Amino acid sequence: MKHIIVLLALFIAQLVTAQEIDTNIHFLEDVKISFEMGSIDDLEVLDSQDLDSIFDYTRTDQSIELEIICNFDYQLDEMTISGTTLKIRGNSSELEEFKNKANKAKKALKNLYKLKE
Repeated sequence: MKHIIVLLALFIAQLVTAQEIDTNIHFLEDVKISFEMGSIDDLEVLDSQDLDSIFDYTRTDQSIELEIICNFDYQLDEMTISGTTLKIRGNSSELEEFKNKANKAKKALKNLYKLKE
């Protein structure tokens, strides 16, 4: 009976100490995100809300970079478009401007590949 009580006490102590909450907030520095698209349908995956969630963890006044790489060939009016890369650089203190640039880059790619919005 003593062994069961000791084991139960050790188990409870282990459970309580494992539940400590880490109050330190960890931030990212020099965030560089690269999206590699394998097909034209992958352009629809790029969402500004996903970028928001990533940039929530950046420190203020840090450099941020977004790169969109299209690794596919696209035939358009007897012309082949291949290997398109767009790179957007900014600062976390100007996040709204950076998001606007990312949206413009997405629209530019859609216009290049003649996709409907």
